[in-house]
Amino acid sequence: MDSPLKNEETGNDLGYVRQAGGGVPGAWAPVTQGTANGAFYLEGTNMQRTGVFLEERAPSVAENSYMVSPEFSMDEEGWHKPEGLDAPRYSYYGRVWSDAEGGPDRNETGPLYQWEGDQPIEGAKVYASVLSDEGIAEYKRLAIGDKPFREQAAATKNMIEDMRANGKEPILKTVGAETDAEGRYTIRMGEDVGNRMNDYTYIWAENDGKVLNSFSGFPTPVFQNVNGNAGENPNWGGAVGIPSYVGNRWYNINFAEVQADIANLDIVNYDSYLNPADLPEGINNLEPAKVKLTGALPFSGDSKIRWIGPDRKQIGDDCAVDTLADAANCSLAPEDFNKPGTYVAQLVNAYDVVVGQDSFIAVDKVRQNGEFEPQYKDATAPAGEKTTVDAPKDKDGKEIPEGTTFEPGGQVTDPEGNKVDKPEWITVNPDGSIVVKPPKDAKPGDYTIPVVVTYPDGSRETIEAKVTVEAPKDSDNDGLTDEKEKELGTDPNKADTDEDGINDGDEVNGSKNPFDKDGKKVEDGKPGAPTDPKKADTDGDGTNDGDEVNNKDKDGKDAPTNPNDPESKPAVPAEDPKDSDNDGLTDEKEKELGTDPNKADTDEDGINDGDEVNGSKN
Repeated sequence: MDSPLKNEETGNDLGYVRQAGGGVPGAWAPVTQGTANGAFYLEGTNMQRTGVFLEERAPSVAENSYMVSPEFSMDEEGWHKPEGLDAPRYSYYGRVWSDAEGGPDRNETGPLYQWEGDQPIEGAKVYASVLSDEGIAEYKRLAIGDKPFREQAAATKNMIEDMRANGKEPILKTVGAETDAEGRYTIRMGEDVGNRMNDYTYIWAENDGKVLNSFSGFPTPVFQNVNGNAGENPNWGGAVGIPSYVGNRWYNINFAEVQADIANLDIVNYDSYLNPADLPEGINNLEPAKVKLTGALPFSGDSKIRWIGPDRKQIGDDCAVDTLADAANCSLAPEDFNKPGTYVAQLVNAYDVVVGQDSFIAVDKVRQNGEFEPQYKDATAPAGEKTTVDAPKDKDGKEIPEGTTFEPGGQVTDPEGNKVDKPEWITVNPDGSIVVKPPKDAKPGDYTIPVVVTYPDGSRETIEAKVTVEAPKDSDNDGLTDEKEKELGTDPNKADTDEDGINDGDEVNGSKNPFDKDGKKVEDGKPGAPTDPKKADTDGDGTNDGDEVNNKDKDGKDAPTNPNDPESKPAVPAEDPKDSDNDGLTDEKEKELGTDPNKADTDEDGINDGDEVNGSKN
């Protein structure tokens, strides 16, 4: 199953916790077990009533979960045995463990903490939230408990957020407790919760700050009766359900962590449809069937790969795999699949439970997918342009049979190595040619396109085409593509077409202009209004755009003016007052005094007019 999965209405993650048949991820019940978990097998036909079960996880406490009350505390008193009248009232009791995913856990009651493979989790944190009276009233008014179960999580989240937005707190309190070395916990809620804890509770477990992917009686973040999902509660010692003591003591509220990122086993070079093993080639010409493991091995250790032949008997000995890479040592030799039929590779855990498998067939007739090997030539596709990739040719020069057809083969690998759905701009034609027209904003780099080839004899194989998308050309590196410059009428070979001191791209996106379209200063790092890249002085005020945005005051500090406003331009420095005769008096002052502005010593007494006025020579 692909991951991560989310509930689009709440934004919460969904985790894979069980399937039918079989109790926990990957641990499938053999068909010989009949109706385990409701599934049954019609021999020679199919499995029916199979299902995959998910749990929904709200954010963790560290992520400020909306399911946590501002009235939050941790119970530091530790686990108390849930027996006798001395057991604290208004409390929850339970256990948290990592489930080994095998043995009796595959029956219809779900995980059972009663055999050697399970491992208690010490230091896990279990939290319980209980609705307030206002929250209960709103819960009832909205009839959340009467809605289809799939709608309750979104309705609960909406109720909480709406009440808080209106100054009301829907959750009375949240209390957490830590598990001991045996995975046991006790949460003492306090007597103020009263009977609310019985009917309006949500309980969840976390480890290392993350919500556990766990099998529990609280599979989704909603407030419910404590035993509302008793049938899904993981059980201790074979006990079923969530019994309660008198006086609001609830025990056996357990959380069985299940490994959702189970290993995926893949036979990489053969399969049962596209690439079978062609026995007529001779076992000396066939390569071994190779196995690859991804994901995570079962935590219990002692995993192995086992090969099963067409007669349903094991081939050779188990091959131990302590790491994913060890799978490379578990190939099946050609002499071991020299008879027609289906061959199965199984990943088996420490308890002899099959947790992953894949298969391939060996066929005894020559098929065209083994005779021909079509190959595409690598192609380059400029973004924004249409490019046609020629149909593939056989690598040995053979003529590919008439009637061979081609079609898309699944997800495309993008330049970052991600598997993505085939982009709409890629078209695989029936004749094998591929038309690509990546948009201008397409991610540059190599795209690997799988193509399924179907031969006239019905045999098939998947081949790949590599297309390298090139970013649109920008000859002058001004941030505008040549095509965009052609559209704008700017020079694609000149970064600053109008030579105003601002590159064309910066003018178009306004990144160098500190003023927005309304003439207001923009925040640092944000673009302003565009200017005209073909006009050095956009506003026609006599000052180039570059001079306006880069203007300094007399002290050398930034003092930009708006290049889009003719009324906003750098100030012209005032000229010094005129003193024609350099006597220290301005011409205007000399006119006021009646002295000669063109004669430094008007009365020719040997003292300049300015010195006489200020008395500096007296």
